[in-house]
Amino acid sequence: MKILTYLYDADGSDKEIDLEENILERLNDKQLLWINILERDEVTVKHVTQMLHLVKVPIGKFLRWF
Repeated sequence: MKILTYLYDADGSDKEIDLEENILERLNDKQLLWINILERDEVTVKHVTQMLHLVKVPIGKFLRWF
């Protein structure tokens, strides 16, 4: 799977991180999570949506956008 995940922080400590379960729970209001999905196949997109606890994502429509 080709996924790049970056954590941008207002204090300037930006870094590349691993996409992990419950990552959103660890973010604060001065951080931005940026996810680049480089392989737009169904397995990769489903993995990202599961990690973010997104439900009812129309993956077929998402894959047609690209």
